[in-house]
Amino acid sequence: MKARVGITAKAICPDYIATDMVMAMPQKTIDATIAQIPTRRLGEPEEIARCLVFLASEDVGFINGSTITPMMDSLSSKSYLRPATFGRTK
Repeated sequence: MKARVGITAKAICPDYIATDMVMAMPQKTIDATIAQIPTRRLGEPEEIARCLVFLASEDVGFINGSTITPMMDSLSSKSYLRPATFGRTK
């Protein structure tokens, strides 16, 4: 109900991003992970930052209670932005 007074909630839940933590993994693990990503690369922190800038802008005032999930679907190997389901099943 806070959206009625201008308070909205949004989240970003990325998959593998080329951060210090991910890059500290063994190279064999990084290579195996990248092999499963359709673009054959890790995401970059700047790409997630652009999502953040978008969600913080006034352009998305109508969006509330949503999650942007820049991710790689490891089961089907498809990269997509998946909306949050909040406990619902497809």
